[in-house]
Order: sequence, then C-alpha cells, then structure tokens
Amino acid sequence: MNMFTASFLLFFYLILSGNANAHSTEQSQSGHPNESKIAVDVVIKSDTSWDGTPLPAYPTGQPEITILNITVPAGATLPIHEHPYINAGILIKGQLTVFREDNGKTLHLKAGDSITELVKI
Repeated sequence: MNMFTASFLLFFYLILSGNANAHSTEQSQSGHPNESKIAVDVVIKSDTSWDGTPLPAYPTGQPEITILNITVPAGATLPIHEHPYINAGILIKGQLTVFREDNGKTLHLKAGDSITELVKI
C-alpha cells in the first residue's frame, strides 16, 4: 500500500419499520416514467456481524443516524475497541484487516468491500 490513506466510510443506521428491501425505480419525482433512471444497489444486508455473530436488538428511545468518513493513515494500527451499536461500512480505498482478539478470526478487506461490524462482543 502506498502513502495514500485508507478511507473507511461507516454507515450507522436503524431500520425502524416497513419494508427494508432496496429496489430500482424508473420514475422521477415529477411522476414521468423513464424521465431519469435511478439505480439502487444493496451493498450489504445482514443480521450477523462479519464473523457470523448475531446482531443485537435495536435499542429503545430516539433513533439517531450518523455517517462517518474515517481516514486511517497507511500502516496505522487502531487500538482494540468495541462498537456499542450496529454499524456497517464500505472500504473506499486501500486495504484493511480486522480481527477478533478473543478467537483470532480475521477479515481482510480491499477497496469496494463491505463489512458489518461486531457489536460489544
């Protein structure tokens, strides 16, 4: 990996209700069919973390959504940490390796790969 940084974009989200299926549509906001085509691709849809651990139930209370663009310098090592809430991300550039300290499971990501993070393991 060169001197460029690896950017990791995390999406924190809650699916509150209704149908969560992503789909494509060919109708614009003006209501005219085929005026513009919008494509929606499901990047990741999972009920487990990257290592197969089931995700916890959503907490009660006011929902909140945060989108982060995290830049990690090439060669950097992050401290061992937990995520208190369900989150997922896409590696925009570079490479990233994540692992579980307790059992050694490892995941190697490259640009374009997605991940559902571990939650309070």
